[in-house]
Amino acid sequence: MYATARSAPAGPYATVHIDPRNAPRQAWWAVETDYRTGDVAMVVTEYPRGTKLSADLADDTARKALAEGPEKALRDARASAVEFGLATPVSLVVVLVNGIHVRLAWVGDCRAHLLGNDAQLISLTEDHTAAGDSTCRAYTSHLALDGGRIDTLDIETLPGCRILLSSPGLTDVDSDVAAHLLCDDDYESALVRLAHASQVEGSRPAAGLLLELATTSTSRSQ
Repeated sequence: MYATARSAPAGPYATVHIDPRNAPRQAWWAVETDYRTGDVAMVVTEYPRGTKLSADLADDTARKALAEGPEKALRDARASAVEFGLATPVSLVVVLVNGIHVRLAWVGDCRAHLLGNDAQLISLTEDHTAAGDSTCRAYTSHLALDGGRIDTLDIETLPGCRILLSSPGLTDVDSDVAAHLLCDDDYESALVRLAHASQVEGSRPAAGLLLELATTSTSRSQ
């Protein structure tokens, strides 16, 4: 397990990555920033090991999200996966942040949550799995499913709120417990403690991003 903390125009953020050798799946994250506009694009993806999938999927999707938005980035990633002949389920969540304005798109069971100033953790995404149960891995939509469902959301939050992106393993914990851990001022510590609480380490992969939103939006260049 490792975690890092950095800063971006949208606000300070931390990342965590857990990659046990015996896990049948792998998860990854990416962050891309456009300092001219203040936009930050974040991606978390999870997919089975051994799939013929570029390791740069998250990076490529984040760059495309900055240029054309999360939904277009995700649709292009799906088109590439279908053209490539990818048959295995891949989950992806893409978020574009400018100040307190948040746009996201997702497919599969990677997740986005909002931690409000009232310390309540709100799910922004709904798993694309049978009966919403990610443990069964019966996907109703995933990246390689041509014509499958892609969901989107646009919200305006409050300064100081936090956005959590994660592969499913990182948030398999009671929401009140997760909210308490994510309120920690040390972002790295918060994510590592959440990973331990979710009993992820040593059993399955996980990736996560925790971003605190800036107080104001940055004017976009024309």
